[in-house]
Amino acid sequence: MGRLNAILVGVLFAAMTQGILGAEIAIVVNKENPIDEISLKDLTAIFEMKRQKWTGSEQIYLVLLKSGQAENDVVLDKIYQRSDAAMIKFWKRMQFNGLGKIPKKWSSSADAKIVVSKVQQSIGYIDAAEVDDSVKVLSVDGLMPGDDGYLLKQD
Repeated sequence: MGRLNAILVGVLFAAMTQGILGAEIAIVVNKENPIDEISLKDLTAIFEMKRQKWTGSEQIYLVLLKSGQAENDVVLDKIYQRSDAAMIKFWKRMQFNGLGKIPKKWSSSADAKIVVSKVQQSIGYIDAAEVDDSVKVLSVDGLMPGDDGYLLKQD
């Protein structure tokens, strides 16, 4: 029975770390940012760097996570609607055409949350379970993480 329990724990851990249990992300900004909500269309424009400034002249600082994380998989699927390989080509093309430089990517939701909490013009995404009062969560199309119909989660 001990071996069976060990296997079940291993499978559960693998499922959780690979995001197959339905990872949900929160779109976060610095607490000083005046916006409270964003449309998926506007969010996509920001993440694709088609929109690079907040209202006014402040440059948006995009906080992304590295490949292979469940949170990043949700963003690839729901916001970019591209594969990881297609995103690499996208960022290289943007940089080559002088439309922006490849954003720095962070290793974890915890790291991304720290950056967003310290950089006033930042926007990023983290595992919704890691949200705390150091950042502000934006509603997307009027919905927050945990709401029925919230789009930014793994199916």
